[in-house]
Amino acid sequence: MEKKKEKILLLSLKRQQQVEEMRRVKEYEMQRKREVEAMKQEEKLRKREEEKARRQAILESYRMKKQEEADKDVSFSLTTRFLLLV
Repeated sequence: MEKKKEKILLLSLKRQQQVEEMRRVKEYEMQRKREVEAMKQEEKLRKREEEKARRQAILESYRMKKQEEADKDVSFSLTTRFLLLV
């Protein structure tokens, strides 16, 4: 009878250890999953910021080109008027 109780207690203890180990593994996997998701989110945000900066640079380049063209037109217009006056 004593051996039977001892065997039951050992099996119970073994089962508790297995449950605890499974809980730790599951907890580790969840933590790892959260870290991966956070990294994905950071990458997504970084790409969004890079795209925003790239678009801003394109817009600024376009504006500068338009300003240069406007300056050329004004310069040409002034030169033409000056030549017509002379």
